[in-house]
Amino acid sequence: MSQINQGGKQMKLDDTVMVQFFGELIESYRQQIMDQEEARELSKKEKKFLADLRKELELSNPQAYRMVTELFGCMLDISQIKQEQLYIQGIKDGIRIRKLVKEIEEGEEC
Repeated sequence: MSQINQGGKQMKLDDTVMVQFFGELIESYRQQIMDQEEARELSKKEKKFLADLRKELELSNPQAYRMVTELFGCMLDISQIKQEQLYIQGIKDGIRIRKLVKEIEEGEEC
């Protein structure tokens, strides 16, 4: 069991809570990585589909082809924004964890 000095108060920090917190955080990141790998596979499939679609639609219906490609472009942009948000959240979580570890280490020194 560790203690944290917070605002002049000594708080006891149960190690099982820490293990659970870090375990859940690691599982969350693992799931995000799995989601990214799945997204990569879907992206490859999408590119092949788009090439086939181009062959079929570009000649017969250029307007429909343009609309479909714009739709796919929007979907990719949204996906990219989501990936950036996940990355930023990961950085914030890392900073928060670093501060927590520092507080714990400083509490143990007392």
